[in-house]
Amino acid sequence: MIHAKFNQTMKPLQKMMRAKTWKFFSLLFVLGISTLLTACLNDDDDNPLPPAAYVSFYHGSPDAPGLDIFVDGRKINNNPLNYNETLPYQPFFLGKRNFRFTPPNAVNSLLDSEITFEADKTYSIFISDLSSNLKTLVLEDDWETPTANNAKIRFVHLSPDAADIEVEISGTAGPFGDTSDFLNASDFVNFEKGILDITVKSKITNEILVSANDVEIKGKRVYTLVLRGQKSQASGDKQLSLQLLTNFIQF
Repeated sequence: MIHAKFNQTMKPLQKMMRAKTWKFFSLLFVLGISTLLTACLNDDDDNPLPPAAYVSFYHGSPDAPGLDIFVDGRKINNNPLNYNETLPYQPFFLGKRNFRFTPPNAVNSLLDSEITFEADKTYSIFISDLSSNLKTLVLEDDWETPTANNAKIRFVHLSPDAADIEVEISGTAGPFGDTSDFLNASDFVNFEKGILDITVKSKITNEILVSANDVEIKGKRVYTLVLRGQKSQASGDKQLSLQLLTNFIQF
């Protein structure tokens, strides 16, 4: 397990979670195709919410099957989590939790991982690498509140064979973030809303590995840009590609 932490000065999602009713929208946007996932937790005066952490999952292993996810022996997803899909933020009890990731309806485990959660914190768990060496990359999701004209974006490198890379985003000076290595992630960085062109290059050869033009970034949102798939795959959904996930929308 790889555990990384990114701290910012405000925690808007945690504040929402302490309110009586909150809604969180996890939007999966694959550069042209979007799927909206929602999770809602209600509270009232007679039944206050216990302390909790809030956790989302992303399947980023290009050759792994769909996954059943178990926490302390309890299955948490009704349908297998397939490659490039997400499970939206859900509340979890605090402390050390034992995770098991299995093929659908199987008793054998592809990955066992112990992860510790703290109160009122949000986490993203990325299942990554090839199935023979499956890993969890655990990121603590803290960001400053985005404004109407701005968004926050971070980059996560999940391609097991793309090696050292460099990310260029239009309107920025120099490479975006220090994320050249596999399983590295940047901090959330502020961007003005608008249209962006994104290019991923090999840091070794300067070859353009993948690019995406005219990507719309909206205000009041927090995004994660994922490099997924394999450089060795020339076609199909396992080839090297970029995927934009929406972590948060400020209403």
